[in-house]
Amino acid sequence: MKLKKKILKAAYVSHTKFSASDLQKLSEAPTLNYVQKIIRKLRAAGYLRQVARRPCPHGIGFEKLYGVCDRDRFRIDIME
Repeated sequence: MKLKKKILKAAYVSHTKFSASDLQKLSEAPTLNYVQKIIRKLRAAGYLRQVARRPCPHGIGFEKLYGVCDRDRFRIDIME
């Protein structure tokens, strides 16, 4: 399966909040930059929204948590 498809599926399957690092772990992406690039494009298109922030795992700063705005629209427009 292509990496981008894995990342999109991981975002769709996450019913609640997820971060870029969560998607990286689920999709086994080699770098976080690629995942963040996809998230930026999806946010600009209106498929994702930022819902919260949480402390970073390494302890310094915060990471953004995202959620899918409309799961049905996301599945029809993006997944297929």
